[in-house]
Parts: sequence; C-alpha cells; structure tokens
Amino acid sequence: MLDYFLIDYIIKMCEQNCASAKAMIEAVPINNVHIHDLQPIMFETFNEQKFNKLTKDTGLFKLSYKFDKENLKVPNSFYKHLINKK
Repeated sequence: MLDYFLIDYIIKMCEQNCASAKAMIEAVPINNVHIHDLQPIMFETFNEQKFNKLTKDTGLFKLSYKFDKENLKVPNSFYKHLINKK
C-alpha cells in the first residue's frame, strides 16, 4: 500500500460523505479498549489478575515481533503465558 493508513482514510471519507456508512460505524460498540496495554508488559512476570482485567473487554491486542531476544529468558512472563497457552 502507498500509505499504512490508506484504509483508515477511506473509511473516514465514507463516514464523512455517506450517511448510511456513518450510521453503521456509529452502531459498532466500543471494543478492545486495552488494545495497546499488553505490549509494554509482555516480559513482566505474568499476573493472572492483570491478564484477566486486560482480556475482560479486549480480545485483540496490538503487539510486535520486534523485541530484545534477552527478554525470552524472563521466566513466567506474559509472553510465555500466551505462547504456551493451549
């Protein structure tokens, strides 16, 4: 794509110029409120209460494959919990 946000721009244009598109967008309930909250703690020691709080109303998280490989040595991290969860 020419621009990472191209799809977002198209959606915004539709919302601004098409009443039915705007109505559909506004009908979507607020969701994934903690989308950015897991990445900063991925290599902290896993805490079930914190994890349950994050996942109570969020099913999709923005994560990255870019991290210091030394972090893989952290025992019982959120990362290891997610990787090993079946």
